[in-house]
Amino acid sequence: GVDTLYYFVGKQKKPYAIIDLGKYKMDPDPSIPLAAKEKIEKELSTKLSIKNIIEDNKYLYIELRWGVSNSILCALYDKNTFETKILADNFFYNDVDGGPGFWPKQIINESILINHIDAFDLLKATLPSKLKGKIDESSNPVLIILK
Repeated sequence: GVDTLYYFVGKQKKPYAIIDLGKYKMDPDPSIPLAAKEKIEKELSTKLSIKNIIEDNKYLYIELRWGVSNSILCALYDKNTFETKILADNFFYNDVDGGPGFWPKQIINESILINHIDAFDLLKATLPSKLKGKIDESSNPVLIILK
């Protein structure tokens, strides 16, 4: 239910970004009585809550969750243009070598975006030629780094 990002000045916190979901905002603590569980879950399926936000100097990478499900909606907020873009398939397309889509899970030094993918899932995707024959289904997860 938290929709505000803060920064600290000493011990005082100051808001600097508010995620306004308008009519889609879910009650931060929906109580779901067991007898009405299905009905309420259906009603909540049209509401959004914030799952995760990470940021660098240029963007906020926002993950939203539909209702009480695991269905995610990824959005990119541009701090310079103040525009928000919803990603069609919840990731950036890899138009360089046709590899799997990308959504950052971590940012290092304000410029290095990091994601990981299970080797099994990577093998199902269009595998970049430099990885062919080097991994199999039991390989460790593969780090994807974008600079």
